[in-house]
Amino acid sequence: MREAWSLNKLGKHDEALVAGRHAIRLNPSNANAYCNIGWALAGLRRYEDAIEACDKAISLGTRDINIYSHKAWAFNALKRHEEALVASNEAIRLDPTNVYAYDHKSWAFNALKQHEEALVASNEAIRLDPTNVYAYDHKSWALDALGQHIEADKVSKKAKELYSK
Repeated sequence: MREAWSLNKLGKHDEALVAGRHAIRLNPSNANAYCNIGWALAGLRRYEDAIEACDKAISLGTRDINIYSHKAWAFNALKRHEEALVASNEAIRLDPTNVYAYDHKSWAFNALKQHEEALVASNEAIRLDPTNVYAYDHKSWALDALGQHIEADKVSKKAKELYSK
């Protein structure tokens, strides 16, 4: 199952999906395979399917703590931000250093126009991973919404700088 994980990490979600489905054919109760399938489906923008695969992994007892972060990503993409917050908070409960969970939480808070909370979450994501371009994007969004336009512009420039690397 490391193959699907590695392919997902490389952004090769189509191939990861094939590898994950192969692992399921070999062992239909492979929770980690469903987790990797959920990640692959989210990467392919098949968010409803991703949530379903993540739920299957959870029901099978996955130990992959990123599963809730994958769900938060999918919920945010579907504009189901309250559910994204629930999933993000569960990811953080399981692993307080999960940078992606804080990033997804910031995305959800911004979308819900709770920009102060978004700022707190994006700052934590940046503290955990100062190279996370999405956290800077979400921080810029929050600062701009809070009327802190000069600071938002500085943060946006930092995001662009990181993105170009």
